[in-house]
Amino acid sequence: MFVLLAITVILSIALSILKTYQMDNYVDLLEQNGYEIELQESVYNGKDTKQATISKNYGHTWCYLYEFGNDNDAKRNMEYWANQETDNNIKPEYIVKSSRNYQKYVIYNEEQYVVLVRRDNFVFYGIGHTQYKEGIGSVLIQEGHKKAKELGYHYSIVLGSDKYYTKFGYIPAKEYGIVAPFDVPDENFMAIKLNDIDIEIKGIVQYAKEFGI
Repeated sequence: MFVLLAITVILSIALSILKTYQMDNYVDLLEQNGYEIELQESVYNGKDTKQATISKNYGHTWCYLYEFGNDNDAKRNMEYWANQETDNNIKPEYIVKSSRNYQKYVIYNEEQYVVLVRRDNFVFYGIGHTQYKEGIGSVLIQEGHKKAKELGYHYSIVLGSDKYYTKFGYIPAKEYGIVAPFDVPDENFMAIKLNDIDIEIKGIVQYAKEFGI
């Protein structure tokens, strides 16, 4: 769980800016957010592409971003990598979403998580080994809260274990008047107020389209 969270934190930043920026701008923005980036040029299927290796003190997690010349090259390579990670046996539950311009796979084999996401001609490739997980979730949640405050957000919302997230101050979101856009037990859809500003919000949460909700 914590390993997948580490990948997701990096992926969420990537998806939020990929539609607007090209690789060079993407690298600059990640570096501004404290990530270490190693940018290389590679050749896949005889065509040049850019590869960014992304890291931030997560020795158990490897994340890469590839910029291909066109959508078809990106799709072909993503499907090839997915086949490699699953020994050519992609199960239906691995495919989270698939459309012409967007694909997402989440692959879990008890030893590691693999997250593959393609948007147009970009492919995000995240790999995390599950044996390294002690304390990582706490660090990532605290860092997420800090970044959210810096960006001016007043609340954070999660969908997950009430036994885990309540340790960080989360309570059922309905107590703030916040409602999920789908059926879910109240105790698992939680929220936390990030500052003391007296701003009351009520309504149904709207997820970013990347979530496919």
